[in-house]
Amino acid sequence: MKIWSSLLCFFLIFACAGILLSRLETLSEDGAAAVGSPVFENGDSSSWIVAVDAGHGGNDPGKVGEDGVMEKDINLAIAMDLKEALEESGIKVIMTREKDTGLYSAGASNKKAEDMKNRIAVIEESGADILISIHQNSFTQPQYHGAQVFFYTGSDSGEKLADAVQENLIKGADPDNTRQAKANSDYYLLKNSSIPAVICECGFLSNPEECARLASEEYQKTIAGCIAQGIMEYLSAYS
Repeated sequence: MKIWSSLLCFFLIFACAGILLSRLETLSEDGAAAVGSPVFENGDSSSWIVAVDAGHGGNDPGKVGEDGVMEKDINLAIAMDLKEALEESGIKVIMTREKDTGLYSAGASNKKAEDMKNRIAVIEESGADILISIHQNSFTQPQYHGAQVFFYTGSDSGEKLADAVQENLIKGADPDNTRQAKANSDYYLLKNSSIPAVICECGFLSNPEECARLASEEYQKTIAGCIAQGIMEYLSAYS
């Protein structure tokens, strides 16, 4: 009797090990276990809608870094990479822009104000569940560096989303970054969005080394992958 019990236990352990190995091979093949790649834990992700905003554009270059690198171009590149990463995971993505243009009419007396209002209109009309706005930072002194994610002051859901994205940006792109997600009550998109919203300042264009990384396609994809991972973790845990 003891012999049969031992044999039964052996076969059960062997079967479980086979299932686990098969699962690990699947994750390895599709890349889902790679650093920065989005992983959705709680079932179907196809019902989610994420609004992705590439800051600035058109006549508004945003910050300008080394060798004339423009924030608007880096923002758009990262935003498009983020769109691709989320769509690969079944998330529907709404973009405020997909080319180098602002959201304003040619004859607008205050193009910046019209641009911001139109971005909010696109986001609100899209039915999106969350908003991610991509930007780059800058400062008068070049030593400052590191990505930082901002959320609207008093928004519990915004803070959770910001924390998830910040954590993944540090873990996957810049382990030496000590910045934390930070509340802000001034940013227009954060103030006027009715959904959980964050602004991702992906790094400092005023820092020559970080500017060079941010201008590279490889690092842009890394940043986008980290943001996507944070989004998926937030949707899985809190939605």
